[in-house]
This record gives sequence, C-alpha cells and structure tokens, in this order.
Amino acid sequence: MILDGSRAHLNNKLIIPKNLTLHFLPPYSPQLNPIERLWSFIKRNYLSFKRYKDIDEVIQAGVDAWKKINQKIVKSIGFS
Repeated sequence: MILDGSRAHLNNKLIIPKNLTLHFLPPYSPQLNPIERLWSFIKRNYLSFKRYKDIDEVIQAGVDAWKKINQKIVKSIGFS
C-alpha cells in the first residue's frame, strides 16, 4: 500500500496486517500524485502565458480548461 506522510498513516496505534507492506512517498513528490500531473498539464496547455483582467476571468479560464479535458488526455498523462 502506498501512503503519504499523513500523521494518521504514521500513528503508532495503527494495526497493520502481516500480509500488507507499507511504502511511503517521499515528503514532496508531486510527480507521483496523478492529480498534480493533471494540474500541470492544464496550466501548461490552457492557462499559462495569458493575461487575465480579473479573478472572474481566471475562474472562467479554469472552467473552460477543465471542460477540454477528455479521457484520451487523462490516459496520456498517466491515469489508468
């Protein structure tokens, strides 16, 4: 089982079955977190190098970018 560094995962009272092996992610590892790869793709391909006049325009750009994400893009980023 892969875990992050959450305190709940490090609790000494946690009972771990003998047939389960725990693997902890490094303290900072965004490349191992699938949502970080998706967010990076959205920023790189839809949101960067643009000038926004106000926060509403930023929010709308995010919504528009999210609507462009499809299954093919998600699979290409590394999601199953």
